[in-house]
Amino acid sequence: MTFYEQELRKIVEPVYPDAAYAGRACYVRLDEMNRAKLQFITGQMSNQYDRILVTILNRNEGTVDKLSLLFSDLLGIKQTDNPNFRSGVSPHIWDDYNHFSYMQKALRAAAPAIRHLEHTPIISKETWEAAQEKKEHAPEQHGHGMKFK
Repeated sequence: MTFYEQELRKIVEPVYPDAAYAGRACYVRLDEMNRAKLQFITGQMSNQYDRILVTILNRNEGTVDKLSLLFSDLLGIKQTDNPNFRSGVSPHIWDDYNHFSYMQKALRAAAPAIRHLEHTPIISKETWEAAQEKKEHAPEQHGHGMKFK
């Protein structure tokens, strides 16, 4: 099971247990003729997944509608003291050659907007804590005159 499938299951499975998963997408049966496809997609950066594309598909007519749910629209921009990000940081999943990290608690807050439920976490507490622990203990790296942690 891929990382993306695990995260989609946390969003969709409690409401649609019979959803079908493939890679960064899942398909949900809405009725006899209509399906919903939810897919993590990238925006400006090819390795930063900052939105979920929801596509409604009709078996006879094809695509009925599409809606792109930006995590920044749902959660806002995280303000930071870093001078390189004066406007703040948009929440996203960063895919670094199959090593994943969250920038802000993006998906946890996005779940209610996606399935209209309030108290269902998308990422497990263990997944989030492990990412934070890894981030806190990462050695400082230097590059182009800037310090990153």
